[in-house]
Amino acid sequence: MYHLLAVDLDGTLLNKAHGVVSQRTINAIHAVLATGAHVAICTGRPHLMTTSIEDQLGVPVHCICYNGAVVLSPAPVLTSPHQRTILFKQTLTRSQVTLLSAAAEDLNLVATHHAHGHVAVRVRMEGEAQCAQWEEFNSVRELPLELVSDFECVELPVKMLLLAQDPQRAADRIRSKIEGVTVYPEDTFLDCIPSTVDKSVGVRKLCEALGIAMEQSVCFGDGVNDVEFLKAAGLGFAMANALEEVKAVANRVTRPPSLANTNSISSYFAKAVKSKAPPVSLGKATASSGTVPEAIDSNSNKHTPLAATPRLHSSLDDDDDAI
Repeated sequence: MYHLLAVDLDGTLLNKAHGVVSQRTINAIHAVLATGAHVAICTGRPHLMTTSIEDQLGVPVHCICYNGAVVLSPAPVLTSPHQRTILFKQTLTRSQVTLLSAAAEDLNLVATHHAHGHVAVRVRMEGEAQCAQWEEFNSVRELPLELVSDFECVELPVKMLLLAQDPQRAADRIRSKIEGVTVYPEDTFLDCIPSTVDKSVGVRKLCEALGIAMEQSVCFGDGVNDVEFLKAAGLGFAMANALEEVKAVANRVTRPPSLANTNSISSYFAKAVKSKAPPVSLGKATASSGTVPEAIDSNSNKHTPLAATPRLHSSLDDDDDAI
């Protein structure tokens, strides 16, 4: 029985060629939600860079962002409808920010400081390569941006993103110098988050808020930052395009799309949960209470269940299409 479907974005939910969600996948997600199950997108992106995905889906869903450092309910903040209720948030410490800033300066990297919903940038405009990186980053940003001379003057971030010409080399250097920080090297940057969080922590915090067990989650992913939540899920699916180390920890691997521009995840979504139970309020407070759920303290196990969840039955264990 599965109650929660959690899915990575880039390389998983999104069509890799165009960065969009296929109509088949949208239809399948709606079918899952109609059973009363919960759906969450789980990504390294900040929330404001996921809103266009929700627009494509046409329904609000839970969001686990910053690789698990922030968990958001679909329920808006009553005083600000454009903001989501924060269920969990874990920041870097002030000393970690100071050390990461110093490392970025030593390695001549552009350092960006991500508080939830806001980005501060400290840039040393030295060299054409760094200038080009900054211009590219600034051209595609979807977050409020502030140029600062010192990160000490802004709130603690949930992550720091460092633009790098050689992300793997920079990651190795930073890992050897700074404790308590997990570093994910990507193509052109490093994501640096507290080592106390990852996507599995985010999914677990969401499960606690929903009043369900981690074993009742189905998770899909393809990248290194998906390893932990695929291992922790009740049922973990690696995409056909996933790295071999990701496939090694998954319970199942999806088949490659039979035709270009379709995402094979859709065929598994439709089978993820089955139930005759009526739909429930997805991540919102009960109608009678008129209140929003309390935030989960990162240093506490206390939480407020968001809604009752019906029992859902899965046919994935008998799925002949999975490898």
